[in-house]
Amino acid sequence: MISDNILTRLQDDVFAVLANTPGLADACILVDNAGDIENAVARALQNLTLANGKRGLAVIIMLPEITQAQKNLPGPPMLGKLELQVIEQVLINRDAANGTLVRSSVAALRVLAALHLQLLGDLLLYGDTEPVKPLPVKAGHVSHVVSLHYRLDQVLLTQKCADVAASVGTPVSGVTPVTLTCATAGASIYYTTDGSYPAPTHAAALVYATPIGLLSTDVGKTFRSAAYAADCNPGNALEFIITA
Repeated sequence: MISDNILTRLQDDVFAVLANTPGLADACILVDNAGDIENAVARALQNLTLANGKRGLAVIIMLPEITQAQKNLPGPPMLGKLELQVIEQVLINRDAANGTLVRSSVAALRVLAALHLQLLGDLLLYGDTEPVKPLPVKAGHVSHVVSLHYRLDQVLLTQKCADVAASVGTPVSGVTPVTLTCATAGASIYYTTDGSYPAPTHAAALVYATPIGLLSTDVGKTFRSAAYAADCNPGNALEFIITA
């Protein structure tokens, strides 16, 4: 499961890296997740005495995206994309008294240098094939977009519930015992015998607690089972046709 927490954590980590990059000390670093980014950018570019004294140049960390999975599906790795917009208000930013004197193109290269091949926990950032490109903006402003990618291998692997395993015992008095197990600690196993998906919210799904006794009247039915655990995507559905 790719949660909002993962994406916002990546934004926060990138913010921390850029805020501590010497070549960007005079830029205003902003995170686009508050829903009011345009006003924040306008304030950062204005000729005002801000609390942090940074005017005329802003670096905006956009919300990360998921772009594509590898062709050999199903499974990781998946690729994500992170874009940052570097924008300057030319008259203010290039003014010796009021501006940062760091041009948008130079700031974009510094952003790329700070983030390319940066390992943030289990996410590795690396530059796009065209990592820095100019972005047309309104008159009096100059802007560049910095594009990076990251892989989500570990994020996906650690957030999917393990698949259910079934063990079929020896029939006794016409009853065949089936034992279900899941390697994910604390997982709950649900099953159905009518071919429907074994979701906890489905009325036909039963919670597995003890070995299931399949009867001769169940022959030909489709048995399906899946495991669920907190903060995990469901595991793959185990499915088989019940035979004699």
